[in-house]
Amino acid sequence: MDRTLSTLRIEPLSRHYFRAQWEALDAVARERKWLVYLQAPPYAVCEEFFETMMGAQGVMMQALDGERVVGWCDVRRSENEISKHCGTLGMGIIDGYRGAGLGARLMESTLATVKQMQMGIERVELTLWSTNARAYRLYQRMGFIDEGRKIAARRIDGQTSDVILMAKIL
Repeated sequence: MDRTLSTLRIEPLSRHYFRAQWEALDAVARERKWLVYLQAPPYAVCEEFFETMMGAQGVMMQALDGERVVGWCDVRRSENEISKHCGTLGMGIIDGYRGAGLGARLMESTLATVKQMQMGIERVELTLWSTNARAYRLYQRMGFIDEGRKIAARRIDGQTSDVILMAKIL
């Protein structure tokens, strides 16, 4: 990482950064290790998602290094009537910015914003691959607990891993 963590800005998603956010998503997805995508969905699909995250359906915080999005964390409220009190957390950090505490900063900021906005989200859920030990430790430190495991539920490039289910009550 060229800059220290203290020089990065954590800000709510804004339209100004939609393209940069899409590029960051695509960069992390193309690593084929961390996300459910192997490349970002088409820009128009992401743009629609970003719009929902700026409304009442969720919160998305971004880590910015100048004009470049280098990480994000989002919580999207369930659209299902019986689980509107639940949100799903997603996050990613581009290569070169991992391992310095940025994930914790993003998650703290996102969860604090969810609480502050009084969105009615009381439970935050997430999934991660069993091969992502660093993220697993972060989620545990942030108070997420294991709720289950889907055995051999993910296969990329011939490599199979489990999907871990975690949640936190806010």
